Amino acid sequence: FFKINISMDIIFPMMGGPLLFLLCAGTGLYLYIRKLRRLQDTAIQTGDDMLPAYDFFMKVFSPRNCYLPITYSLLVFIILDTLYVLVAGWLMYHSKLIYFTQWKSIWPNPVEEAWKHTKMQLDISFWIGILAIALLLFTQLLLPFAKRKLRKVLDKLGKKQQEAAKKDFLSPHTVPIKTGSVFGDILFGESFIFQTGTKIIVPYKEITTAECSEWCYSGNKQYILRFNSTVIAFGKKKNRDEAYRMLRYRTRQ
Repeated sequence: FFKINISMDIIFPMMGGPLLFLLCAGTGLYLYIRKLRRLQDTAIQTGDDMLPAYDFFMKVFSPRNCYLPITYSLLVFIILDTLYVLVAGWLMYHSKLIYFTQWKSIWPNPVEEAWKHTKMQLDISFWIGILAIALLLFTQLLLPFAKRKLRKVLDKLGKKQQEAAKKDFLSPHTVPIKTGSVFGDILFGESFIFQTGTKIIVPYKEITTAECSEWCYSGNKQYILRFNSTVIAFGKKKNRDEAYRMLRYRTRQ
């Protein structure tokens, strides 16, 4: 029982950072996916539907706008993790210093021993904080590339198709199908197919090929829908098959 208590005293402080990261990252992903699913309603509520088509898509599909929940969740984690390392580190160091000072006959250098034990227990939290900072910087570096991709997609469509795509995107008749991925659901309009996370805005008349396949890695199976050169991954086969049937139906009209 004594050994178990010692193990718990060591394990719980070590798991503080990882548990905080899982909580913040999970909340950020949930809010991110929720935001992608509510882009149409949010655009109407905020009046963005009154913008010209190009400006509308540049704002609503903006990578910075879509990734805000993930950015904020990483920032919150970095702040909490820093506070945890500083406050918990000081408390642990202080308690360990008192403990080792009482046993100077066994540990002649209590300061060094206290620092070593504190560092061992907080190393994981510290390095996860560094990883979160790296992820935050990485996502910010990706934003200009994602914005450039969106601009290319819109420039390819032209003004008339942009207006038609905007009307289609805001239509209440749009059919969403869940992909189970962080890139958001597929939206089937009457004339266009959309996926906000990957900046897909493709008119059905330009789709010449559509096929299904599967991809498996380490027991994790992904169900693939491919049309033209675009690849969309699904977590469930039934959703992929439903999307394929919907795509075939729309392209035949």
